[in-house]
Amino acid sequence: MEQNIQIKDEDQQRRILLQGNLDAILSPDLEALLDQQRLQSETLLIIDLESVSSVTADGVRVLLNAFINKAQYAGGLVVANPNDEVKQLMITVGLEALLSE
Repeated sequence: MEQNIQIKDEDQQRRILLQGNLDAILSPDLEALLDQQRLQSETLLIIDLESVSSVTADGVRVLLNAFINKAQYAGGLVVANPNDEVKQLMITVGLEALLSE
């Protein structure tokens, strides 16, 4: 399965589209991208998990760090479109506050 990250800028939003598994391969790239976005602008960051089939401990760590540092994203930070398994994992580890409605 191909793994990559794409960025799509929309009206006052930056959508980070992930594809593949959020694991030891993809997580460092997402973490670096999120670090670059801190205190950058008033743009809402949306981590879109629609094309993510699973999240490993590495991915949970990146999402947890994003949650801990959420205040550093001036426009806000949310996670969108997780599949049921990923959504349940996020709830289990206490990251439900990142989930968009």
